[in-house]
Amino acid sequence: MQKRQEPSRSPYREVQSHTVYRAPAPPQQVRRRRRKKKKRHPGRLLILLCVVGAGVFLAGGAWRGLVPKVPGHNTIALDAGHGGVDLGATGLLNEVDLTEATVRALEEMLRADPHYTPVLCRPYGEGMGINERAAAARNARADLLISVHGNAEETGTASGFECYPLPPGRKNHDESLKLARLMGQQMRAAGSTLRGEDGVRYAYYVANGDGSYEKRILDPSADSEDTADSSFGVLEGAGCPAVLAEQCFITNEQDVAAFGTAQGCRLVAARYYLAICDYFGTQPVYDEQGNALPQNEQN
Repeated sequence: MQKRQEPSRSPYREVQSHTVYRAPAPPQQVRRRRRKKKKRHPGRLLILLCVVGAGVFLAGGAWRGLVPKVPGHNTIALDAGHGGVDLGATGLLNEVDLTEATVRALEEMLRADPHYTPVLCRPYGEGMGINERAAAARNARADLLISVHGNAEETGTASGFECYPLPPGRKNHDESLKLARLMGQQMRAAGSTLRGEDGVRYAYYVANGDGSYEKRILDPSADSEDTADSSFGVLEGAGCPAVLAEQCFITNEQDVAAFGTAQGCRLVAARYYLAICDYFGTQPVYDEQGNALPQNEQN
């Protein structure tokens, strides 16, 4: 039997009766090739930051309601007065019911007309502040705004139509006045009586000095060129020609029967629609009763 041969050098050695392991030398490390860092272009970084910032801005809803301009179309902002828990004036019906019924019908007509893009200043059934409504029109870059309301009076005897364009001294006054007069003409043709001068008046909120305001109504013939008092906020902030319409008195039986029922609201919407077509010089696709015209009558 062959005698086992001991290694020439053992990794173990005796130190004070303790066995100590002597580790072998570590293997030679392999150097890794370092990749050359790419030089970052500062312009690309700036573009990336802008894209990320824009995404955060949009995600946060800062441009909510922004509607792109469609070539060949005119954008019409429609504001149904009041909404949500705010019912507006009350009488033979709630004002908000009248405003939403009229705006629904007008939106339908404008949407069917290839010349127009309607934009709502607030969702149906929901309330929204005046500044938010005006911002909706600005964000949509509206060409016109019509704010629909109903009038009220305690005795129930007052009746008729009146509307309020942006007052003199404002950027879009002349265009607003043009639209208001066209709306008055259409409502007269529909059988309504007109209040003010051809259905047109100006409204101002005059400060009393104690934090309260008094509403002042002036006819266009009044000297109001230098009046600096604010008018209706939705008109002032819309950034386009704008008119607030009081289409009838919801406290008057004859007015409500003619212009406050579902059929009456559609008739008024048709008249507003025809006024818009007159303003822009387009051929209407609906008649005075709100009925769609045959294709051959649209040309």
